[in-house]
Amino acid sequence: MSEYKLIGLDMDGTLLNSKKKITPENMAAIEKAFSQGKEVVLSTGRSVAELREYTDIIKGLKYLVCTSGAMVYDLEKEETIYCAPIPNEVIDKVSEIAETSDVMVILQTTEAIAKKTDLDNLEHFHLNVYKELLNSVATKVDNVFEYCKQKGQSASKINIYHSTPEAREVTKKILSKYDLVFNYAEENSLEVSPANVTKGTGLTWLCNHLGFGINKAIDVGDAENDIDAIATAGLGVAMANAIDKVKEIADVVLENDCDHSGCAEAIEKYLLG
Repeated sequence: MSEYKLIGLDMDGTLLNSKKKITPENMAAIEKAFSQGKEVVLSTGRSVAELREYTDIIKGLKYLVCTSGAMVYDLEKEETIYCAPIPNEVIDKVSEIAETSDVMVILQTTEAIAKKTDLDNLEHFHLNVYKELLNSVATKVDNVFEYCKQKGQSASKINIYHSTPEAREVTKKILSKYDLVFNYAEENSLEVSPANVTKGTGLTWLCNHLGFGINKAIDVGDAENDIDAIATAGLGVAMANAIDKVKEIADVVLENDCDHSGCAEAIEKYLLG
């Protein structure tokens, strides 16, 4: 049996197909991994709330590395066991940007907090593919920043959506004076995470928490925000549909893409093989 104890699976473009579903082949491979005592972890830019649809159907799933590594969540205890919050001064600056620019902001705590009126304008921000998800799981409020303060919640990631890539670069330039991590996960989105926080650091924290090193973990992904985890893990795996940067850093590139159960291939070949 493989030396690896855990596999981290990105969601969009990796475990999920283009219809945002888990294929039967992927689900069967996950169940097989659990039956053999392996850990399967969702390693994603999504918040806990945005994962409920999937955590409810993946029986045996214990941990989430979410908000791009800034939060680790224990599903059995239903509690956050690690969190790296974004500084308040950054939250305040993003609030200013939201007031003066054509952007949509989602603050991610354990919730995904969105402005009500923005959810009526998803096409403008190229987010129609997430329309059903956001309308079902987002916490819809009049002011995302005031809501977060009133609830005493700390945001572990901010997603800022734009109508064009050029607008995204303007936002990034404004925020670049702060010590932050920036990722491009969608066509015109800017993911903002705390300094020195990536999916790789989140996965490393979880492995240490479970009593083994990151060298005993596999990570599978397709996008820019997966690069550090793929580079850090004992085995870094790129989906067939991954961007070139991911394929270049990965130890192996799968034969199959997200629409052809690439994660099942990774689990069978490298976690269980």
